[in-house]
Amino acid sequence: MSNVHQLELDVLNDASVLLRIVSVCHQRRYRIVSLHYEHSAGAPAGYVRLGVEAGQPHPERLEMWLASLVHVLRVRASPQAAAEAG
Repeated sequence: MSNVHQLELDVLNDASVLLRIVSVCHQRRYRIVSLHYEHSAGAPAGYVRLGVEAGQPHPERLEMWLASLVHVLRVRASPQAAAEAG
């Protein structure tokens, strides 16, 4: 999995956030290789783990674009991805 850039996103509990995430990746030409969404029925927030193909220039830009989306609370590189890079 070393050729995958993993991101973790805290999101509001709204399924439309998935469409927004996928749309940003598609528009910015980041190829999604994995997408996992978790939420609880009564919880106000959910969790997304996103894997995009590594090797794209400036992965921090993708983090910035995703963080600016409605319903996205926080974006961070996965600690697993950081360990694999180091």
